[in-house]
Amino acid sequence: EPFEIKYPEPEKDAEPLKPAAAVELIADEKSPLAIQLRAAGLETKKAKNYKNALIIVDGLKKIENFEEVKKAAKNNANIVVLGICKESAEQLNSILGKNKIELEKRKATSFVKKANSPMLSGLNHKDIYFSELVNNNTSLMEYGLAGEFAKNAELIAEACNTDWQQWNKRAEYSKTGAVIRSEREAKGSGNAIMSLKNKKGAEIIVSTVNFSPIANESSALISKMLSNLGATFSESKADEVKALADDGALNRISTDDGKVKVAKNGKIDLPSSCREFSFWVYSPRSLVDLLAEPNMPVLDMLSENKVELRLNGKDMAERSKDGKTFTVLPLDKGWNRFTVKTDGARNVKIHFECKNQPKFMKELLSSIENRRN
Repeated sequence: EPFEIKYPEPEKDAEPLKPAAAVELIADEKSPLAIQLRAAGLETKKAKNYKNALIIVDGLKKIENFEEVKKAAKNNANIVVLGICKESAEQLNSILGKNKIELEKRKATSFVKKANSPMLSGLNHKDIYFSELVNNNTSLMEYGLAGEFAKNAELIAEACNTDWQQWNKRAEYSKTGAVIRSEREAKGSGNAIMSLKNKKGAEIIVSTVNFSPIANESSALISKMLSNLGATFSESKADEVKALADDGALNRISTDDGKVKVAKNGKIDLPSSCREFSFWVYSPRSLVDLLAEPNMPVLDMLSENKVELRLNGKDMAERSKDGKTFTVLPLDKGWNRFTVKTDGARNVKIHFECKNQPKFMKELLSSIENRRN
């Protein structure tokens, strides 16, 4: 944080819950949350009787398959809702009895831990401070929880009363006044994560935080929170959506018909109908302005066959003399789409290298799934 403020932390952490007997994810398979959790390696298993089951729900839009949520609530499963909107809040109210959720407009990018809940076991204030990760016009929260639900539920985390975006990247002459003003302005409810238990001990946790603008940066945090609630994550499952191998070689693609092709002996065999394919690479920094940062990593792509390359929709022909080696690729910070068009070759062998900073290759992430929805 810009300067130290002592927010009291809960005296003792609660222990994480034991692994759940079954974990279900109720979300559109193309939603940012579903993509993020698949990439993290979430293990899912259909619940039978819901005993010791964990149901993870995407609440950022109207909940798909809400009948499954109703059935899980009736059978005392633990439910965690990630994200909230008016439509999903209305659906949840149908299973909350008198504990209705009301939403109050509230924007925030940093949060404060308020209870020793298992969900935040091993985490503290700095782990849920995101103000420096997002642009000043981006909020990670649109609503705070209010109503009878908020009166009867346990507060796990709340929006920080200080808007640190009024400090970060602001002119020196104005930032102090802006921060003080943000603290004194009237605000809606800051209740960001709350938990309500029924008489049998089953828990429904509702989080209004929208992690999609910082999907990559928050992946480890969300995995930790869900692991604390009994979810299991598998590295081998996470590898199923990785496009690049650890050495920078293109190891996996998804064709237009949804089939996944994995490299054998470094080469990917393409079906005869496939002349073009895409994959995504995440860069933790921009590689666009080499003159502004002389020590910037220089990323190259090398292909055994002649190919055409588009990066984020832009033709990269000027970056190659022979159609095989593409140099000084201008990746944006975040996810970048690589689209490769072949000359009809059925075997494709591609790899990436960063000669001036080899360690940078370990900072890159990759996916065969669309990461820029």
